[in-house]
Amino acid sequence: MRGTVTVISSASTLRAKEVQADPNRTSTSQLLQRSVASLRGLLTDLMVLARLEAGQEHRHVARFDAAEVLREFCDTFRPVATQRNLFLEAEGPQSLPIEGDCVKILRIAQNLVLNALKATERGGVRLLWEERTISGVQQWLMCVQDTGPGFQSSSAAAPLEQALRQATAEAHKVEARAESGGDETAGSDPAPYA
Repeated sequence: MRGTVTVISSASTLRAKEVQADPNRTSTSQLLQRSVASLRGLLTDLMVLARLEAGQEHRHVARFDAAEVLREFCDTFRPVATQRNLFLEAEGPQSLPIEGDCVKILRIAQNLVLNALKATERGGVRLLWEERTISGVQQWLMCVQDTGPGFQSSSAAAPLEQALRQATAEAHKVEARAESGGDETAGSDPAPYA
């Protein structure tokens, strides 16, 4: 499969060189190249998932600019939203240097954004990121918001909705205890921050 994607990538690069004189064809060619790059990323993700299931996946922690990566991700996936008459916005500080596994963070963003786009019929999706400090510990967060219908209490998603509400409530309690200088572990196990 990788070989096929490489052939398609090479063909799209050659096609881009051929159509540089025509602005209409140039934007289509650029979209094709971004889509091929996305396909290559999905193929890589599939291979990583196979390694993960086989117990062979490892994290590669390094310093990178999360804002730059997430903004570029949104630029790549914006045509998918546009095809569905939706918006896809990227919001956050211009730069957000962090340490982490860039590939895995990008995979999380991709899963969340694609799911949000699938569930949204009108409006759109926002991918937000920010930096914050809690009890002297620097953290960053990534959030995906959409204008979709949300969970319906009578649907099969009701148990998931309840679990999310409980996890969110617990996270808010832990955050409040941390900000007030109280014992973060008192009462219950704290919910992990994203």
